[in-house]
Amino acid sequence: MLETNSEAQRSPALGSRLFHLTLADWIYLLLAAFFSLQLISFAFWSDKANVLSPEAISAQHLSTQLIVFLCAFLFWIWRKLKRPGLALWPLTSVLVGIYLTLVAIFAGQLVFSWASLLLNLTGAWSSLHFSSQTAQEKQPLSKRSLPLASLVLLFSSLVNLIYLFVLLIRNQDTQLAADMSYWFLALLLLGILVCCLLLVRGLRELRPGSLNRLNQNLSERAQRLVSLLVIGISLFISLFLMGRYLFYRVWTFSTPTYDFGLFNQMFSYMARSGQPLTTLERDGLVSHFAIHFSPLFYVFLPFYKLLPTPECLQILQLLTVASGSIPLWLMLRDLKLSQVEQALFSALYLLQPGILLASSYDLHENCFYAPLSLWLLYCLLKEKTAWSFLPASLLLLVKEDAALYVVSAAIWLFFWRDRKTNPDHQSQLRRHRLWALALAAEAVIAFALIANFLNSHGYGIMSYRFAALDQYGIGGFSGILRSCFQNPANILGVMFGESKFSYLASLSLTLGLLALGQVNSRHYLLFLPLLVMNLATTYPYQYRLDFQYGYGSHAFLIFAALLAYAGIRRPETGSPKFALSARAKWQRSLATSLLIFQLLAACTVSVNYLRDADYLRQSYLEEPKRYQSIAQVLKELPRDKVIASNPFLTTHLADCPELYDLEHSESLTKGREADILVFYKEKQTKKEKEVIDYYRKKGYRSAPEYANPYLEVLIRDQATNH
Repeated sequence: MLETNSEAQRSPALGSRLFHLTLADWIYLLLAAFFSLQLISFAFWSDKANVLSPEAISAQHLSTQLIVFLCAFLFWIWRKLKRPGLALWPLTSVLVGIYLTLVAIFAGQLVFSWASLLLNLTGAWSSLHFSSQTAQEKQPLSKRSLPLASLVLLFSSLVNLIYLFVLLIRNQDTQLAADMSYWFLALLLLGILVCCLLLVRGLRELRPGSLNRLNQNLSERAQRLVSLLVIGISLFISLFLMGRYLFYRVWTFSTPTYDFGLFNQMFSYMARSGQPLTTLERDGLVSHFAIHFSPLFYVFLPFYKLLPTPECLQILQLLTVASGSIPLWLMLRDLKLSQVEQALFSALYLLQPGILLASSYDLHENCFYAPLSLWLLYCLLKEKTAWSFLPASLLLLVKEDAALYVVSAAIWLFFWRDRKTNPDHQSQLRRHRLWALALAAEAVIAFALIANFLNSHGYGIMSYRFAALDQYGIGGFSGILRSCFQNPANILGVMFGESKFSYLASLSLTLGLLALGQVNSRHYLLFLPLLVMNLATTYPYQYRLDFQYGYGSHAFLIFAALLAYAGIRRPETGSPKFALSARAKWQRSLATSLLIFQLLAACTVSVNYLRDADYLRQSYLEEPKRYQSIAQVLKELPRDKVIASNPFLTTHLADCPELYDLEHSESLTKGREADILVFYKEKQTKKEKEVIDYYRKKGYRSAPEYANPYLEVLIRDQATNH
């Protein structure tokens, strides 16, 4: 656990006290020095008018910053050695909170002010929790440091709230404010409520009043009925409604080449030859593993051979994602939550927009991330050392970026700490750290091998999606590291840009608020996949709920939310049946209310998305003959010819060995000749028209045997030499 060692031994010599500092102490000292540097840099060197996208700082300023950082680091070490009871967690939280508030004020952006508010509230919550925890455990910390830190952070939160209202009024005519007015209202009201509740608790820290205990126990039969109802509704939405939507995407020809057409053709090749080949992905015959290394796709192959249809792949993805509820249920059972709580958390996973709606754009290998991440985290939670390498190894076979999830889990494990009295604590701590290092080493080695393979025999790693983090254009991790050290506001500007507001707002209302309420600070490490995969990028699809990039990071957030909830409902101190204090009762009530609120929000967002997407079903039911006639024409086309088609028709032609996309292929007019062209008569893009005109000039004619009111088929005219 990333907490200070509150029982640091007092030694006569300052030097000898260094040996009593824990790893967490050193980390917090580094963070305190880093944000002390940033506050000084903000005051003297920062371009406040352009704080989120500053110009590169000169080498002279870099050397000055290094000296300031070293001085700050030595200062905080001296303070810690002089006062062993100095609580480093609230100190770091206050420095971060003040820095974020200053950046938010000078940035003048709605989304960044909201993000600063959320992070300040998180620090206040953690400080308040540690305040009551240290009071209960009678640790020799300063009696006022934690409550004072929480009040400072709450004051910063109120400043951010007021500034949010000012920005909203100032930008009320902008498109962003118009589009997000509903989110602003919900978030501001919720933020005010949480802030006021925490502020009341902080002011009553020294005199906690008594709360009336509310008996909310349900009978065993009632719990079972409620649980079955919640799970039944969740499965109906996540499997039936989502499956119906995906089926109608196939039946209404709404699945484009990128990415479902190419995956369907890849599986067709795998069923025939066992090789993951496709001609659609890179305009020529190539292995999909040269673009993304995904051998775990072979798990689907036996099922596809039994039913070689695109609908089979769609349902396989949904079942794979839903299977993540199995390790989640095992965690819930082991944490001894009630039947109703188990059902609510299972439903929160099944209906979570970042997991359910990630299937909206058809099959992707990322779908394996959700269940395998939860299996890995379950093994770590249960301390199943040997078994944990199985889900970790399977994760690394999903895709080249899977190392992120394994390393994140390993980092979380590395900071494991048994807070209970345990004579074998040190030996267990060493075992957990060696275990974590082994997992991280496996992930790093696998990533290095896969990256080398893709760079040598494939199309390389798609690292360009994170290029915005490198302020200096140095390239690679060194450029990102220097940018972060000299001015982290640039990184924060990328992570909390205005384009990410809808994503962050929805994530907060449906999951993030509960996940942020941790009683153990090391659990915040579970946010690493979200920060890296979804926020530290300007690639727009990586921070959309209805794309495939949220499976793994949202599975980690589900686990973080579970740990936050269990930590409040089942405190780690003493027996689960010990007498709860008034503050503990208040926290439990808040956690339960927040769980129900987030579940309702997740259900609302997911159902509204599926309701808005119901136009596909209505379109199919209104004109079934239209779609059936198109499907019949595509079925009759010969598969031994080279076919070029509209991108929304490739899914139904995937069993053709040589299939090309009229919209994305460059070779069709540069040497490669298609035998058949098939496209919509009315809907043609500029690129399609250019290719079609090119082939008409070469003598291709409409084929009367494939006459259709919606499609046109061009074939090579046998009367010519073309």
